[in-house]
Amino acid sequence: MTSFNGPDEKKIYMKVLGVKVSDIHDWTRSPKPCGRHIGTPDSEVDLDKKASTKSNDSKPNVSSEELIGQRTEKGYLVSINDELIALFKVQGKVYAIRDSCPHAGGPLSMGDIEELPGEGLCVRCPWHQWTILLETGQVGEHKGRKQAAVIFPVKVSKEGEIYIGFDAVSNRFFNLDKYPSVDVVPRRTW
Repeated sequence: MTSFNGPDEKKIYMKVLGVKVSDIHDWTRSPKPCGRHIGTPDSEVDLDKKASTKSNDSKPNVSSEELIGQRTEKGYLVSINDELIALFKVQGKVYAIRDSCPHAGGPLSMGDIEELPGEGLCVRCPWHQWTILLETGQVGEHKGRKQAAVIFPVKVSKEGEIYIGFDAVSNRFFNLDKYPSVDVVPRRTW
């Protein structure tokens, strides 16, 4: 844990172990057509249609040119402070959001990053296509919804280490009733 100066100085910042900023895919390098969700039923290559025109070896007849633009990138999933958190990087900035869509619990770490006109950057849930704004956690395209995802402030050190801010340390670390008792070994006196 560490502290940082700034508006989130009352947060408890915990270091994400084993992950640096350079390890996280930067979505700026993956342009995607507006309104098209690569890897979803609206994707550019309709593999179901292609599967109907199978070759002799019973594999879908999809050329490599048609697969260009299909992405396998996703958020970086970490477990810290008893939370599963999806990390996304866009234009060098790291965003942290609980890996659970407020609609039905879908894995946001598996979603696409898009820019909603007039709204900002969002992650699109892979289950039901809900958009969640990365800055606020609010639902993007489904206006009027009260659900929101939990977002966390992120700080990055000069060395590229990532720190996520929390309001408190998880109670799990202090609830000794959940763990088996430990026999205390008496100190030796010489």
